[in-house]
Amino acid sequence: MFGALLAQEFRFTLRSLLQILLWSAAVGIASAVMVATGLPVISHIGQFFLNMVIVGISIATLIVMTVHYWRSMHGSQAPFTHSIPVSGRMLFTAKVVYYLLAVGLSAIPTILAGLLLVSAQTIGQGGSLSATYAALWEGLVNLLSTLGTSSSGIVVVIMMLLASAASVIQLLGAITIGFSGRYPTRGYVGPVLSLAAFYMVNQIVAVVGMLFIPISLAIVNDTPTGIEYSMMLPDLINAVQSGGEPNLVGIGGPLATIPLGIIAGWWAIRSLEKHLYVR
Repeated sequence: MFGALLAQEFRFTLRSLLQILLWSAAVGIASAVMVATGLPVISHIGQFFLNMVIVGISIATLIVMTVHYWRSMHGSQAPFTHSIPVSGRMLFTAKVVYYLLAVGLSAIPTILAGLLLVSAQTIGQGGSLSATYAALWEGLVNLLSTLGTSSSGIVVVIMMLLASAASVIQLLGAITIGFSGRYPTRGYVGPVLSLAAFYMVNQIVAVVGMLFIPISLAIVNDTPTGIEYSMMLPDLINAVQSGGEPNLVGIGGPLATIPLGIIAGWWAIRSLEKHLYVR
């Protein structure tokens, strides 16, 4: 049944996601041609639009998936969604998993657009594409080798992935919590208040995590030198007392927000299973 829910999500969002890809491809190719000409004004305009494509693919995917969640759970498609004979836990989990898959896969066209920009710039400057691709491949291999031999790098990557998943759960959970709270008949009031509350709590928790969780980025002469498993707060206090600059910048903020994602998920599932209001 879980697979059927994912397939349903795919069918409902396929058209919108394809539109993002087609528009991105059309604008990206046209912009790449402008960049490849090497003409000062035209190439700069093309580079601007191609950069917009690179940035916009993931943002557009986030917007499409968030709107789809609202429509399918609390909008015009809600009666159909909630007529499916599955638990609220499975329904919410399927929504979250598909959301993460769609946003994660949007990295592929984003990377392709980045390669298109680099290729167009190389052509416009009269460079060698093979040499450019070789340099990019070498840089990628070096990066993966560094991550593979650095436990700290792996920890940071895992932490960021978990924090990103927690952020998605909080976003979708806040929408459902808002619609099932005290203001379900007042349109967007409930979800807006819920999102605002989660945002404020996130900021507080992130600051606490940055100061107290013992994982920090070491800074020497304004240059990052690596990861240290130390709290930022003592170093910050010493820097304030001595009038110098802190040598540690806490990066535990995202890690501290993960429990908020768990709470938001539990709360949203509880709302779905007990007192969900369907508009």
